[in-house]
Amino acid sequence: MNKKSLIIMMLATLLWSFLCGYWVGSNHKKVQYITKEIEVVKQISQERAKIHSRPHITRDTALKLMRENVL
Repeated sequence: MNKKSLIIMMLATLLWSFLCGYWVGSNHKKVQYITKEIEVVKQISQERAKIHSRPHITRDTALKLMRENVL
């Protein structure tokens, strides 16, 4: 092999490794984002269950809770 083809192969290998690293990193980011969404949904479900368990919630009480960012 001549020197020019060796340099081209090394650069292609380096570029390929950077692309693979970027691809793996972006997939990991999507997994974290989905995990956070699931945690938020679980938290909302728990808060909703607490509110529904309260006896006779009125409109005024619901509005008050919304203003306090509980709902």
